[in-house]
Amino acid sequence: MADNFLEKQMEDYRAGRRRNPVSHSAGRRPGIYPLKYPAQTVIVVNADNEGAEQVIAQFIAAGTTVAFTANADGSAIAQRVGGRFYPGGLEQLVTDLQKRNEQPQTIIAFNIEDLQSGATKYPSVNARIFISRTQADTPPTGATCTTIVHSGNLSAVAMMAVALAHPNAAISGTITIR
Repeated sequence: MADNFLEKQMEDYRAGRRRNPVSHSAGRRPGIYPLKYPAQTVIVVNADNEGAEQVIAQFIAAGTTVAFTANADGSAIAQRVGGRFYPGGLEQLVTDLQKRNEQPQTIIAFNIEDLQSGATKYPSVNARIFISRTQADTPPTGATCTTIVHSGNLSAVAMMAVALAHPNAAISGTITIR
C-alpha cells in the first residue's frame, strides 16, 4: 500500500488506472474569446474610436495580424493588446504592408471616410466592416461592406467583427447589436 501521494500515483500509473484529468485555465484574458482563424491580416483604420481596442484585442486573440492607425494613444493600445501601430496613418501602413508582401483580408473602420480611403487603397479586399453607434451613420447604398450598429455592447461588437472577418463568412448588410 502506498504511504504517500507520489507512491500512490506511481502505483496507479503502473497498474494502468487513470485518474480524472485536472482541468486548467486556458490562460485567456476576461472578455477575450479565442477563435482561431487561418493566417490573415486585418487593418483597423483610425483606432481612436470607442471599441477599437476591444476589436483589436479580439482579432489578436484569434491569431490574426492586426495593423492599425490612430491619431492618439496608438502606441499605448499596441502595448496593451498587441498589433502593429502606424502613427504615419494609412499611407505608412500601406507602404509597410507592401514591403512585407502582406495583403490584408479585412478592413475595419469606424467612420465612412476611413472606410472609403481603406477601400480605395485595397479595392480587392472583400471583407469590409463598418462599426457605428447610430443607424444614420451607415454607408451609402452600393458600398460593399457589412455594417455593425451598436448601442454600447463593445464586447459583442468585437466578437461579431471577428466572426464577420472569417474567410467563410458570407454576410453583408446591417447587423444591429443592442
